[in-house]
Amino acid sequence: MRCVSARGHATRSNIKLFCALLSAFWLLAACNAGQRGPNLAQPIDDLLPSDWKHTGAWYDINIDDDEAEEYLLFVTYDGIAITGSSQAQIGPIGALILDIVPASQEPTPQDVTATITATISVNDQTLSANEVQLHRILPGYWPGQGQGFVAGPGEESSISAVQLTSEVNDPRGFWQNTTLKEVAIFAGETRMTIIWQRGPELGYGVTQVYGPGGLLRSADAPAFANLVEPIATLWADTPLNDRNMLCLRSRYERVLNLAEPPALPFSNIDAISYVESPEGIKFCHGAPLHPYYPEGVVLAYLQNPQGEERLLFPNLDPDSKSAIADTIQKLWNGDTPPRVDALLGYQWWQPAPAEGEDYIETAVCTTVQTSNGTQSLLFRLRHGVEVGTGAHLNSDRLFIANASLLPAPVGAVATDCRTVIGDADSGEREAP
Repeated sequence: MRCVSARGHATRSNIKLFCALLSAFWLLAACNAGQRGPNLAQPIDDLLPSDWKHTGAWYDINIDDDEAEEYLLFVTYDGIAITGSSQAQIGPIGALILDIVPASQEPTPQDVTATITATISVNDQTLSANEVQLHRILPGYWPGQGQGFVAGPGEESSISAVQLTSEVNDPRGFWQNTTLKEVAIFAGETRMTIIWQRGPELGYGVTQVYGPGGLLRSADAPAFANLVEPIATLWADTPLNDRNMLCLRSRYERVLNLAEPPALPFSNIDAISYVESPEGIKFCHGAPLHPYYPEGVVLAYLQNPQGEERLLFPNLDPDSKSAIADTIQKLWNGDTPPRVDALLGYQWWQPAPAEGEDYIETAVCTTVQTSNGTQSLLFRLRHGVEVGTGAHLNSDRLFIANASLLPAPVGAVATDCRTVIGDADSGEREAP
């Protein structure tokens, strides 16, 4: 990892982000003490489009393999909204790289945002116009650039950046003993932007991963925590409009698509990419001890049938409880639970006399992906009451009373839960 320093106006740190990056920042501070970005004789805003504004911070980087430093900076764009006598910055945040290049370097890379038409003083050195290039990283019109910005409006204080170095192991043998330099930019816990140099003609490449519900490298590690090498695998959560606080989770695997000779290394527009694969519906913040709503009860049980016996109806006999657990456990692939693609809850309740008492029941249909393909299940849930202790009120609870596999209709892969429920507006929670 190469140390990167941020310079500019003081900002209020996000406490959670600070804690996660603490060890990395100790290293950054030690390596970059005294660096303060380029010493410009005129404000950087004078070189930008008129409606773009520098956020104030500089990051010193070097990922283009020359001796001169590059300077990463962030800008707001898309203007200011004026309401009455007040105004607010409504635009997202983009990124630029200011690079000092030899006057003889040709051609000008495609991503240079504009030609600087006058001489400029950088680090007390007077440079001609073609020796200073501003590369537009984002926003941009090139394909493969994710959302098109590095952070949302007002997220300046959540941005962090780190330069990373890795050795390329090309199984084709074209790029052995080759070092790839890149910069990883994080906006809070939801956006990751990767920048690398694609060559003198193409400038810089960009790829992004976005998870509005959070980016993770494991169940309990944010994507940016203690980062010392490029992230090979991460997970992104997207919240659903759901009463159980559920998210769609995706897994992203890093892939290098390197050019073949005689092209320059890393000149492909997608030299670095992250390939998505779905992991189904999950609890955004972990499973509650006993979810209130029926879909949550079913999802919690699917994730841990052997350890969640408390979610089964207490009055069931041991054989019935074991039968439910065995039905779900058969869907697992070793230690891996089935991927949950749909959870559809009935909107009705019905009487269900059992064991000489009157209960009310509802149902949830779920579709899962297993090692043997698609499977649908129907869960019956029974209402019960957990008696409060002391001054606490009683708690309404839903318990699983039965779980059964639904046979697929002739010619179909699996039973469609919509057909079982019979109501398109049934409170469906489904992965696209």
